[in-house]
Amino acid sequence: MTVTEFAVLEVCAPYTVDSPIIRNFLEKVGQRQSARSGYPLLFFRHEKTPAIVFLLSGWKDIPAHYDWIASEANHELLQEAQL
Repeated sequence: MTVTEFAVLEVCAPYTVDSPIIRNFLEKVGQRQSARSGYPLLFFRHEKTPAIVFLLSGWKDIPAHYDWIASEANHELLQEAQL
């Protein structure tokens, strides 16, 4: 059964969503996760809190998402997110 992923991310100061390092990071996340899941990955900004970013995507099933969570590619991104 197809599942939808919805995640809430917060960009911490001194960075903003418009910081080049954050934009590059989100682009990398989108490319890697989409390549793995086969679904587009979309980002949306919170209307009143610009530091909040919503991630929306899909997965073939829950095990496919768990495989991504455990993957080296995802762990590399998580390490990079610890700016």
